[in-house]
Amino acid sequence: MIYVDFRNEVIDRLKSRYSPKVWEIKLYLEGNTSKDKTELDFIHQTNIKYFSHGSDVLGGDFIRMSKNIGTGKSICRFEVKYLFDEFSKYDWDYVFTIVEENIKAADGTKIPIDSMANYEEINNMLIARPLNYEKNKDALLGHIFRKIGDFAIVLYMRVSEDKDNLTSLKVPQPDFNEWGISKDQAIDRALENSSILYPPKMYCNNAKLIQDQVLGIAYMPFNIEEDTLEPKSTLVCTSTKMMNGSAVLFYPGMQEKIYKALGNEDYYVAFTSTCEFHIHRCNEFDADKILSILRDSNNAFPDDVLSNLVYRYYGDKKELVPVDE
Repeated sequence: MIYVDFRNEVIDRLKSRYSPKVWEIKLYLEGNTSKDKTELDFIHQTNIKYFSHGSDVLGGDFIRMSKNIGTGKSICRFEVKYLFDEFSKYDWDYVFTIVEENIKAADGTKIPIDSMANYEEINNMLIARPLNYEKNKDALLGHIFRKIGDFAIVLYMRVSEDKDNLTSLKVPQPDFNEWGISKDQAIDRALENSSILYPPKMYCNNAKLIQDQVLGIAYMPFNIEEDTLEPKSTLVCTSTKMMNGSAVLFYPGMQEKIYKALGNEDYYVAFTSTCEFHIHRCNEFDADKILSILRDSNNAFPDDVLSNLVYRYYGDKKELVPVDE
């Protein structure tokens, strides 16, 4: 069976197996986008989860299954190419084993829709995700975020997570309005939670980071609490899961800790993707050269872009601001 035939048949089999009175089953094709906010949010979250970028154009074929459970909603998402590969190796029974396992997991982590307005109930579930503002400004309408230069730190609620995947939802403005706190307080709480769930991981060069995260070769990371960065070195920063790693710079006290590790010297920041950022001492690196390298990288990998600007941290003012071009 070829891929296109499988894609059509798996939808037919799912609709035959799972009652349409209970389940809503929809196929989203690669290249899809939408003006509907709910669908656009699904596309955006799927791209972040599977492709580590926040594009409004879907990066692959996906199936979305959802059903109501009490006051919540159980949602499953399947990459069609993955199901096809497993079908090619095994059979339809194995495909539905995958589906059933995901349904059981989703039923155990139903999205608490009615609880989102209850801050006391969900405040420990809040996390922060960095997104390019220009690419996501329409999707951010009616949601909570802190704009920093040309990107945003966005308030999300963590729904479920396993070793490889994170499912989360942006917090809608109407639910936030019930909390009785400021946007800054909410985002600060999300950053505090993120710092616990996804601690910082730092290296003195990018090669060691890649070897550790991708190849599984263990290296001793940079200890921000104890180590001092050597001259002419670049500090590469992410999170332990390399997920939303650019939010690490905004964890409580992190900017000041980096300043101290650099011998109390100002530094430039280049956000190379949503997953990582690079730190350079201002007295050792030229901002224009950093910007040129960053934009070359962004042009080569447009789906990964978080920022097209270089930022400078001023230790005496404790401020992070874009560098004038």
